[in-house]
Amino acid sequence: MITADLPYPGPDLSQNARVHWSRKARAVKAYRKECWALCHAAGFWKVGAPGNDKIDVHLTFFHPDKRRRDEDGCIGRMKAGIDGISDALKIDDSRFRLHFHFSDATGGFVRVWLA
Repeated sequence: MITADLPYPGPDLSQNARVHWSRKARAVKAYRKECWALCHAAGFWKVGAPGNDKIDVHLTFFHPDKRRRDEDGCIGRMKAGIDGISDALKIDDSRFRLHFHFSDATGGFVRVWLA
């Protein structure tokens, strides 16, 4: 099992963010690149999935604080991160079977592992 800890997605990545499109585009590009770099360093590129086999990708959110969060919003913020993971694996993210988990512990990161 390969794991990587990704930074918690910032508020500019939210679908409800009221920011200029260029600011959001910069945030998306930076987060995608950062997630790619962390997953690449963790060795995600070594994972092979022959043919069109699905890959189970588990994401556990460790929120930065104890405030309640909208789970749909957290998942939406991870779109750029999921794209970064698929870049590191060098496969299309349509082959992912995504599983989202939400921890009661804090930490301000998203742990991703492949099964």
